[in-house]
Amino acid sequence: MIQLTSEQDYMRYGKQSLPPFYLQAENIRKVISSMERD
Repeated sequence: MIQLTSEQDYMRYGKQSLPPFYLQAENIRKVISSMERD
């Protein structure tokens, strides 16, 4: 499975085929980082 960690990766792998997964990964990353701040 491809794990996208940045917008560069997103652009490299193709926004046509992976936007839902990219957005999901971004949301998960934001949740994790916000939990780590608390």
